[in-house]
Amino acid sequence: MNGTRISEGWDLPHGGRIRLARPGEVPAADALLDPVGVRVESLAAQGVDDGSLATLLKAGLDGGQNALALAVATAIAGKELKDAVPGLSLLLVAEDPQRQIVGALTAMPPYSVVAALADRGVSGERLAFLCMVIAKISGLAVADTARGRGIGTQLLKRATQIYQQLSFQLVYGQFDDDSATLPAFYASRGFTVKAVGESEDLSVFLGVPLAVHSGPTERLFTRWRR
Repeated sequence: MNGTRISEGWDLPHGGRIRLARPGEVPAADALLDPVGVRVESLAAQGVDDGSLATLLKAGLDGGQNALALAVATAIAGKELKDAVPGLSLLLVAEDPQRQIVGALTAMPPYSVVAALADRGVSGERLAFLCMVIAKISGLAVADTARGRGIGTQLLKRATQIYQQLSFQLVYGQFDDDSATLPAFYASRGFTVKAVGESEDLSVFLGVPLAVHSGPTERLFTRWRR
């Protein structure tokens, strides 16, 4: 896969395409994500509208992991780490044959974790590294009228494929435990589904105590790169 492929997208089995969101499409994605309690995070939304979404990921897909590291270093030179976040983020949308957006997935580095570590005095170099090895799937939704066509599976597959090709070591997310279908959905697509409230240890990345936690009624789903 190369950077152009993300923008051009992939055909869906029942017609339509999955592709990177374009300027002006955040409201349509939010309309799908809102019923599951999610909206496109502001840094990713900014990237959609100003054209910086996934630009660093594309550089890495075209030139390899060293190219990704160089692109991130250039993006944050004289700036803040958050300036690189849109370029490391995804908003993938699924459009039907009539070009209506019927599915959305948003993913990005775990910036809330990064910000908390910055407050603890962790160096910028280590934090930038963290943003290049961990990605969080913040939301995934498919319109009721488009379910049963494998759209959610394809969105999840493409997002995971992009990050793992770039040697991201962990892709994860979380969902409310009241869902009867999501545990089996994620487990059957290669993710480990954690127990309610169980955390995932990330200290291996920085050599300091670090974990991502789910809420008291939430479950994490995780996929480590093999």
